[in-house]
Amino acid sequence: MLRRGAIDAIGMWEPSVQLGIEALGPDDAVVFEQTVYREIYGLATTAEKLADPAKRKEIVAFVAALVKAEDVFRTDPDKVVARAAAAVKTNATLFREVWPVHRWTARNPLDIVDVMLEEDKYVARADRRTAMSRDVLETLVDRTLLADALQLGEK
Repeated sequence: MLRRGAIDAIGMWEPSVQLGIEALGPDDAVVFEQTVYREIYGLATTAEKLADPAKRKEIVAFVAALVKAEDVFRTDPDKVVARAAAAVKTNATLFREVWPVHRWTARNPLDIVDVMLEEDKYVARADRRTAMSRDVLETLVDRTLLADALQLGEK
């Protein structure tokens, strides 16, 4: 569509942007750096599971594995690119081209509650309910799991 002129620009998940660059050619493509957009993935569990010592230990180990994977993704992507490309049914060569665009961060964003406040305003309107307060949303964020996982990784 870019090559035919049916659209002027794209902003999508990779590898779509890379495919657009390849369709136009690198001399004709203008790529804006990713400075505003970010994706935040969350791990959800229950207070009951966090209170269960055995289950909490499993969750902490899982988070520690995510932190370890983040390090591999950042420092040695060749170990995972082919497998990741196969998992999403994408050509590994193309995947290698877009790998640097992604930021792998197994951390709690400092502004996560601010983000949740904004998102919950939208969700609350859609659900026809009152938006949750900052105090309520603060109780949904457990920063101790990551701290425990980071300590586990140091051992």
